[in-house]
Parts: sequence; C-alpha cells; structure tokens
Amino acid sequence: MTTGNSSAMLGGGSLSRPPTTLIGSDLTAAATILNSATEFNKNNIRVLLSGALTADTYKTMVSVTGAGVLNFASVQTVDATSRNIYCRITIDGTVVATRSALTTITATAQVVAVGGYMNSANGVVALDAIPFNTSLLIEIKSSLTETDKLNACFVYRTI
Repeated sequence: MTTGNSSAMLGGGSLSRPPTTLIGSDLTAAATILNSATEFNKNNIRVLLSGALTADTYKTMVSVTGAGVLNFASVQTVDATSRNIYCRITIDGTVVATRSALTTITATAQVVAVGGYMNSANGVVALDAIPFNTSLLIEIKSSLTETDKLNACFVYRTI
C-alpha cells in the first residue's frame, strides 16, 4: 500500500485542468456495434433516449454546471435506419471533441467521444477521467428528423 497526499494527486497538477481539445477529435470514425448491454450495466453507464430530434441540429442531452469528471460519452443508434450520427462534448465552454459516423445502418451502432468500447462477445468499456471546472455539455445529432432513435450514453461525476 502506498501513502500520499490524495488531495495533491487529485487537486493539483495538469491532470486537474480541463482539456482544450481531445486528441483525435473532429474526425469521422467508423461506428462500433454494441453486442451487449452487459458492460454498460457493470460500469453504470446511463442511457437516455434522444426524444425528438431535428435533422442536423445538436440536442443537449447532458448539461452540468460546476466541477466534475467525465468518464464516458457516446451516441448510439436504436434501429438500423441509414443516418449520420454525431456526439459533441463541450467542457468549460470549449468544444473539445466532435465524433461522427456517416451512414450508420446497424442497430446499436455507436460512436464513442470519451472513453472506449471494444466490440467483442461481451464488450469491454474503458472509462476515462476528463476533468471540467465550470460546465459540461454532451450533445447528439442525427442527419434525420426523428424521435427516440438515438441514445446518449454517459458517465460523469460532480465534485
């Protein structure tokens, strides 16, 4: 067992500052197919249906005021309709990641903006630790006008 000043480890240094960009963001990515919700359940990933979406217009799914840590964020399709899907992350007023998949036609395809997901028999979710000081927005978008055809999937904690 190691000992140390946990407040220094968590509250100081560059890891406590929010990013201005996430490397690899703003790129078109291939969608991953989620084979099982098992890993989402084990990692307490919250899944919210989109509600009504207007084509090519971002909808805010998560809005947090205050400090915290973002562990996972993605957009996931509910059905096999052909569409483009997007997930945008804004931290402390700065857009740090925009992820997209163009012409997704598979049910449960998803694009991960923060964290990771490996497509295997049971799926493996990797949680990240992206700090925010004043605010967090998770937004999703579809190329279609539709209702409850996308999920916003996320884990964050406030501090």
